[in-house]
Amino acid sequence: LGIHALKSGRHLILQPLPYAIILGGTDINEFEHASKDHQNIIRNCLQKASIVVAFSEGLATAARDICSHIKSIIIIPQAIDSEAI
Repeated sequence: LGIHALKSGRHLILQPLPYAIILGGTDINEFEHASKDHQNIIRNCLQKASIVVAFSEGLATAARDICSHIKSIIIIPQAIDSEAI
């Protein structure tokens, strides 16, 4: 399990084990401003992950735009709906 597709991704992509990556937000939202090397790490991390976790549909869509080969992506909101309790 890793948090942040760049910071954890640089280590995870070198491992032969399956992993899940939780997108932190800045890894995806700042992708276009990242160096080509960092973009490649993020893209490879997303492609090799068994599961990608995003905190919103917008973040999931942005991740899919970066890497169309994501195997599985799930959305887990960061907050709760207190009115639903």
